[in-house]
Amino acid sequence: MGDDRDLDANELALLKRVLAAKSVDAVRELSWQVPYTTVRGGIPTLLDLAVDRAAPAAHVEDGPLPVRAMIVGPHEEPCGEVLVWISDGYLDGLEYAWFTDDVPAGMPSADWVRLIDTSC
Repeated sequence: MGDDRDLDANELALLKRVLAAKSVDAVRELSWQVPYTTVRGGIPTLLDLAVDRAAPAAHVEDGPLPVRAMIVGPHEEPCGEVLVWISDGYLDGLEYAWFTDDVPAGMPSADWVRLIDTSC
């Protein structure tokens, strides 16, 4: 996969945290892809992911995974949202969409994620 790099500890924890959502059937299949996932590029708040095709594809539509992974600050105020992008059944991107005026330097801590049930 060329100049790909491994996910750092925080990126890996963040991806696993979002994939811990129980409201999406394909999260288990997508979780199986995590050990085969690398970062192939992007910017600190929008990572392009690559998955070795030795991992099985998930049965999920292209686009953002339908999970609300809100980022909250020290007083539980919403600061942003993490999106996991899917393409052809594989993890394709990890994005931090922030709501504040201050541009973040990188991905938020996985500890700041609050998964919101969107099934109702």
